[in-house]
Amino acid sequence: MKAFLLKRKPKSVQSKTKSKYQEYLREAYNEYCDSDAFEEFPLYGKVYYFHRENTRLDADNLSKPVWDALEGLAYEDDSVIKLRHAGIIDLRKRTWNCLTFHCYRIMLQTVFLIWWVPRIIFCTLSSADFAII
Repeated sequence: MKAFLLKRKPKSVQSKTKSKYQEYLREAYNEYCDSDAFEEFPLYGKVYYFHRENTRLDADNLSKPVWDALEGLAYEDDSVIKLRHAGIIDLRKRTWNCLTFHCYRIMLQTVFLIWWVPRIIFCTLSSADFAII
């Protein structure tokens, strides 16, 4: 499993500044993850956006730029991600206590940062051990 954090507001697929945002995503991935691309496919990806502000961003627009940005780093084409999970969690509403983090280093950083940073994006990518029906 690979996991990383980005302390920025997400951009949608249609955003004019999407390319700069994707550059930040690649930098965050390189900071937290080893440089080896995945060799086992299919992949399972999760993206959560934790925030304390009003947002009109929906989960579909949250995840697509993330997976596009990781092409060439984590995999050749984002079509290898067969199961995607995205969520937008408003920390003012305390609806995030149902999430389970499987990467403890990132979990500890996320829990700490959630209280001090107004917004944070948490992403994980792992080889999928499920059957696609």
